[in-house]
Amino acid sequence: MRTKLFPALLYVLLACRMDAQVIQLPSSQLSLPEGNVVGAAFDHDLLFIQQSILHADGPRVSSERQILSWDVSSNSALKTRTLEDNGPSSLTGDRCGRVQVDTDLHRVFICSSDTALAVLDPVTLLTIALVPIKGHIYDFVVDDSLHRLFVVSQSDSNVQHLYVYNISDGKQVDQIELSSGYADDVRLALDQRAHRIGISESHLNHSGYTTDLYGCHYNDGLNCNQVAKTGQVSEIAVVGAELLAASGLLADDKQVCLTQINLMNQTMSHPYCAPRTGVHYGVGVVGREYVVGYTGASKRLHFKEATVPLGSSVSVWRLENSKIAAETAQHNYDGSFQGGVRIASSKTQPRFLLFSTTSNVAYIYDIKESTGN
Repeated sequence: MRTKLFPALLYVLLACRMDAQVIQLPSSQLSLPEGNVVGAAFDHDLLFIQQSILHADGPRVSSERQILSWDVSSNSALKTRTLEDNGPSSLTGDRCGRVQVDTDLHRVFICSSDTALAVLDPVTLLTIALVPIKGHIYDFVVDDSLHRLFVVSQSDSNVQHLYVYNISDGKQVDQIELSSGYADDVRLALDQRAHRIGISESHLNHSGYTTDLYGCHYNDGLNCNQVAKTGQVSEIAVVGAELLAASGLLADDKQVCLTQINLMNQTMSHPYCAPRTGVHYGVGVVGREYVVGYTGASKRLHFKEATVPLGSSVSVWRLENSKIAAETAQHNYDGSFQGGVRIASSKTQPRFLLFSTTSNVAYIYDIKESTGN
């Protein structure tokens, strides 16, 4: 009898120990220069941030991009460089604002225009090389374990392609046609351990935005399939065979959860929810252990045709657990912060950055597990 009881007792003790684990989210607010943050990427204790800066010259408004390296330990800038050495940027708003890093080859990738990527030295931030891209770039991601660069772009004839480049020499190694017809926005997400890519392709029509979601696998060649169609999507993330999508609709609906699509059997579910606020705009996966979502809330005042922010927060779920494990609020954010929220996750540490493409406000969060009392 004792032999039979021991495994059951051990299971109960282990379960209680897991339940006792508490997630804490210590954070730091970054004091960034003026300019909207349009992209960011971690490289261990370094953070690379790209900003878009507007300049008014009489009735004309021009923009430029700048990149800065940030020391997470000291929470201070190390180096800043203006990218438009030859004049104003051709990139407007947050278009092609992505920042990616190959941590092994020590290279930083950004868009130098909508038809070329710049490869930067992480210390000097100077341009080492340019990679010309066929078509107009929407988004790109880097697999730094295989040193592969994935770029989605649209041709002049409105055909979307996914291209694969070798980071070491900049040569194209593969490509696939995704779709045809004009796309308003296309976003990529990657899980390099699973060799999977998620793609969201948004189209504006008379009833609002619709989004086609694709899943790609690049283990033996590049294969992509459309897996679902949904409403407006702001950001996506991929973990294993699951694609997670955050709604781009106003944060005034508590019933909105993250949308999860299995890339293998194409089933759709909504396991990650926040009953008090809903989940909107931003989603990320940290260390293949945690799902992070933006849970800020707002209220739509229809009679004033205005939206009032009620609060700004992020929530963390343990992967495959629908119960919120941690939540924390931000302060000192302005009303425009919510709609431009994005999340950049570290590949090497349980850490993520919350920023907004409509402001220079950003927060670094560390995910720390501790045993509760």
